[in-house]
Amino acid sequence: MKGSTKAVLVLVVIALCSALLLSVLSDVLYVSDDDKDNMKLKSVHASAVTERITNVSEKYGEAAENEKYGSVTGVYRCEDGAVIIKAKGTGGYSGGWVETYVAIGKDGVILNVVVSGNKNQSFISSVKQSWLDGQFGGKYADGEFVLNVDVSPASGASKSSNATVNSVNMAIYFYNNVIKNEEALEEENYLKSNVLNENLTKKNKFSESDNAIICGYWESASGKAVVAVKSKGEENAKFYIVISGEKILKIVIVSGFEELRSNESLLNKTLNSDYIGKKKGEYGKGDSGLLADPFDEMVDLAFECYGNIGEVA
Repeated sequence: MKGSTKAVLVLVVIALCSALLLSVLSDVLYVSDDDKDNMKLKSVHASAVTERITNVSEKYGEAAENEKYGSVTGVYRCEDGAVIIKAKGTGGYSGGWVETYVAIGKDGVILNVVVSGNKNQSFISSVKQSWLDGQFGGKYADGEFVLNVDVSPASGASKSSNATVNSVNMAIYFYNNVIKNEEALEEENYLKSNVLNENLTKKNKFSESDNAIICGYWESASGKAVVAVKSKGEENAKFYIVISGEKILKIVIVSGFEELRSNESLLNKTLNSDYIGKKKGEYGKGDSGLLADPFDEMVDLAFECYGNIGEVA
C-alpha cells in the first residue's frame, strides 16, 4: 500500500514538473501573430515596417472589399516608402481563397508577391515563387491583371491561379483607390506647410527626360506653379520648385543630394545664390557650383512643364 502511494506521489510530482516545464517552454518559444507577420514581411520586402494596420475593415470599411476580387486583411507601410498589402482573393478551388502579400514601391511598381495562406487549395504548391515573380514582378500596379491574358496560369492549378490573381488585383484596387488618395492628402498637407501656403489645384501635366520625371504639378489662384520633380536613378532625388513669372521663387529638396542636405546653411546659401530669382538658363552659375548636373537638368524639366500651359499627360 505504501509503495503504491509513493508511486502515485512520484507520478504526480512528474506530472506537475512536466506541466511547469511545458508552461515555461511555451512562454519561451511563443511566437506572437505580430512576430510571425514580421518574419513573413521581411521575406516580402526588406525595408523596416513603420506602420501596421490590421483592423482594415474597421478603418477603411467597404473600401477594403471588392465583390469581384476579395478583401484586404493588412496594410504595412515601409521606411523606404513602399507599402505591403495583404489581400485575400476569392474564386479558388472548391470555393476557397488565396491570400498574398503584395509589395508596391513608391513609384507604383510591384516589388514582390508572396503567398501567405489559402483555403481548400489542394494544388497551391504549384503556385511557386518563380511563377509569381515572372507574372507580377516589376509591373506597374495601375490596372487589373486578367488570367489567360496578362497572366498565364500556374501549371495544374488554374483555380488557385485565379484566386491568386484576384488577390493581387484586390491589393492593386486598394492601392489605387485608398493608398494613393491618402498619399495625395499627405502631399497636399506637406505642400501647404513646407512649400507654398496657398490653395493649390492639381493639374494633369507631365514631362520627362532621360534622367528625371515630373511627378506632380499644382497651380495657385495667384498664378504660381509648384512642380514636383524626381530623378530616375538610384539616388532617388526629389524636390519641389515654385515658379512665378518665369522665375524661381523657392526650392524644397525632399530627398537625394544627401551630402548637401546635411548642411542646411550651405544648402540655403547655394539655393539662394544660384537659383532663387533666376529664370531658365540663368541658374546654376553661382560661385559654389555645388548642385549643377543632374540638378540643373531637373530644374530645366520643371520649367519645360511650366511653359507647356494646358498640356496634359
